[in-house]
Amino acid sequence: MYNLYYLYNYPIRSYIEKFIENCQIGDPMDAAYCMVYYCGSDRRWAEEFISNCKIGNPTYAATLMVRDCGSNEQWAINVIKNYKEKIYGN
Repeated sequence: MYNLYYLYNYPIRSYIEKFIENCQIGDPMDAAYCMVYYCGSDRRWAEEFISNCKIGNPTYAATLMVRDCGSNEQWAINVIKNYKEKIYGN
């Protein structure tokens, strides 16, 4: 628990957000959700990142953002819809 407290109260959080934004592999959208939920990052930052991320699957992170962080349900529906169109071409 000490590590989360440290991130929440120390300006290193902005460096971690930049690191997440520059990820080239994996699923960094879950990390963006965790930064909001556990470390106090701005919800709008995570929503924008999840909406615009080019790698990974945004559906789970968008659902968690609605459930746990107060994001708008319509925003999550649009994210999921755009991802389905990208994958299935409909």
